[in-house]
Amino acid sequence: MLESPYPEENLLAVLCRLQDERQTLRAILARVAMMAPKAGADALEKLVILAGLRRLGNTVKEEVKAMPITVNVMENEFLRDIFADGELKGIRIGEERGIQKGIQIGKQQTHLKGEAALLLRQLKQRFGSLPDWVPERVNAADATALETWGDRVLTASSLREVFGE
Repeated sequence: MLESPYPEENLLAVLCRLQDERQTLRAILARVAMMAPKAGADALEKLVILAGLRRLGNTVKEEVKAMPITVNVMENEFLRDIFADGELKGIRIGEERGIQKGIQIGKQQTHLKGEAALLLRQLKQRFGSLPDWVPERVNAADATALETWGDRVLTASSLREVFGE
């Protein structure tokens, strides 16, 4: 069937008993690569279906990637649907990752706000009424600064000493 001049018969060779599956697929794909774009896309669609019957779908994908076959998948209804499903799956995965990243950032921000609030309470307890610049500075600080100031509040004799001034 591989020797036939008819592409349809070449495609059917994938259903025969094969000594070397990859070699057979390469021979079929070489014929597909020489076809006009529309005919090549149609033949590739049929090959994917037939190869799937023999559980060779992944092997076809690997061989297509290794060969210089250019097919506009959007012109082929079957292949377009396959790629559209993959695109939707990719979008869902991206959204899930975005949500997880947002949750992580939210937790970090909440943690920082909690540390800032605790430090402000400690500063008030230790030094009394706080000037306006203290809450502004504390609320704008990163985790490292809050930790440093939190350690200093225990031993500092003034607000300026807490902030390293």
